[in-house]
Amino acid sequence: PYVKAVKEMADLILRRLFSALREFRWLFPFLKMAKQQKRLLNVLHSFTDSVIVTRKNQLENESAQQITQKKLEESDIYGKRKLTLLDLLLNVSIDGHPLSNPDIREEVDTFMAAGHDTTT
Repeated sequence: PYVKAVKEMADLILRRLFSALREFRWLFPFLKMAKQQKRLLNVLHSFTDSVIVTRKNQLENESAQQITQKKLEESDIYGKRKLTLLDLLLNVSIDGHPLSNPDIREEVDTFMAAGHDTTT
């Protein structure tokens, strides 16, 4: 459902971009397109929220980040182990420089959409 929602949202954005009605922002909430956008955003945000919550719980269960810190210090064949973007964003949040879940979701959505756009 997520990939389908990404494709539909990309189509919707293009339709909205080239629509003459885009000049009338006050009219958009009354259009069928607005309802479709809201539905698609719910699908996209629900998916990324679930990924964020799942990974946050995994990190919290790794004994107060000791395992994560140890993984950072371990070496792979290139000399350093790389953390995922989500892990980095969650660690910033956990280390006392709080990023809210919506802030993290915004960053994750940006990278997932960009990744989807460059692979299709």
